[in-house]
Amino acid sequence: MKKLCLTAAAVWIVTGGGAWAVALRCLTSADCANVATTFSPYCCNQYTTGQSYNCPDGWTYQIPTGKCSRPGTTNGSDGAGSYQLSYGDCDPEVTTHNCFEPSSSSTDKKGKKCFQVSTVE
Repeated sequence: MKKLCLTAAAVWIVTGGGAWAVALRCLTSADCANVATTFSPYCCNQYTTGQSYNCPDGWTYQIPTGKCSRPGTTNGSDGAGSYQLSYGDCDPEVTTHNCFEPSSSSTDKKGKKCFQVSTVE
């Protein structure tokens, strides 16, 4: 089974809990379960790790800078006059996770244990 990895050229953006997460190196167990099919109904731990970069709601992870950014400005006014709010950038929350790949059997070619994806129809 060929290892599924993601590169900067092909970035997979997933959402969860209201935050953007960009998986640059490999599939998490949840990502693997999302791409599993009837022909590959298992997800195998590859014993390597990857990182996800999580940004707050409304912010997007920027690959070239490694920062979270929010485009646009907000205009408004109050008793003191009018104002314009522009957004800067912030550091993402970095999460390290185990790497998985889809498999057609309960063990991959190296005999590693795989878990069955229960959501596959």
